[in-house]
Amino acid sequence: LVSYLKKTFSFKQEHAEVVLKSCCTLAGRTKFDLVTSTEFMRAVLRGVIPATPEQAEQVSFACELFLTTFDASTNTIAVPLLKQHLLGISYTEEDAELIIDIVKVINIGSGGVGLDSFVLATQSGILQNSGMAQQLEVIRKVYSKLLPKDQTELPKQFVENLLVGLGFSQEEAQALVIDCDVYGKGTVSLPSLCCL
Repeated sequence: LVSYLKKTFSFKQEHAEVVLKSCCTLAGRTKFDLVTSTEFMRAVLRGVIPATPEQAEQVSFACELFLTTFDASTNTIAVPLLKQHLLGISYTEEDAELIIDIVKVINIGSGGVGLDSFVLATQSGILQNSGMAQQLEVIRKVYSKLLPKDQTELPKQFVENLLVGLGFSQEEAQALVIDCDVYGKGTVSLPSLCCL
């Protein structure tokens, strides 16, 4: 896998090794010598193993950022370093904190912020420039207007109905909202809504 990434997409050795490790950590393993077919498929589908030069560029950027903010003791990124990066590309403190929460939601399975979160967040552009700031502001305003009185999160059923109203089928809306309710609380938080 490492030599394939180096040969096909001119990956640096350290970037290729990060991809290999992330394939294993997606499955919660800590041994990095082999990748099973299931892990491989999952990594390809999540974009961690690139299939095109464009994807490779994004993964390479994500690897570089991952390496500069990585905390080996926890095997995930150091949140203060990620925040520093976001402030450095002109996000406000409030937006930076929201983005970190979004990245955590993307990677809920592993309990930290891993490379796959970085890849997905990089593909959406939020880790490369502050172009998401306006969208975040709009989502924040809509979210606060929709919140029921004395509630801090939206009821799952409400979001489902909202999606149906936007033209999704009932089944599609249910599937999307299940993905948003990452903690199984029956509600949808602001970071989850941003992911949606």
